[in-house]
Amino acid sequence: MPNDLEQAGYSFSALPEYEKKLLVALATFLGRSTTSQSTACLAMYLRQSADRILNQCRYYAHCWGMNNEWEVLDYIFQHPERARELIECAGTVHSADEADVFAEKGEE
Repeated sequence: MPNDLEQAGYSFSALPEYEKKLLVALATFLGRSTTSQSTACLAMYLRQSADRILNQCRYYAHCWGMNNEWEVLDYIFQHPERARELIECAGTVHSADEADVFAEKGEE
C-alpha cells in the first residue's frame, strides 16, 4: 500500500520494513505526513552526526591540501563527482567489499 512518501516520489527501496514502520508510527504520533517526518528524521540524524562527518572532512582537508573541514564540506556539496574521485585516490574509510544495506538498487 503506497503512502504519501512514495506518492510524492520518495523512494523507500533502501529503507528496511522495520524502519518504514517506525517512520510511519512516529509521523502518526506527531501528526505529520511521512514526508515531513522523514525530512525531520534525516535532519536530526545529520545534526547528531555532524562531528563525525566534519572529522572525516578534516581528514580529507589534510589529504587534499585544503584549509579546513568547511572547505571540504563546501567542495563535496558543489562538486560531488570530483570529490568521489579524490576520495578514491586518498582511500576510502569503508571497504567497497562490504555490503551496504541502505544502498539503492544498482548502487551496490
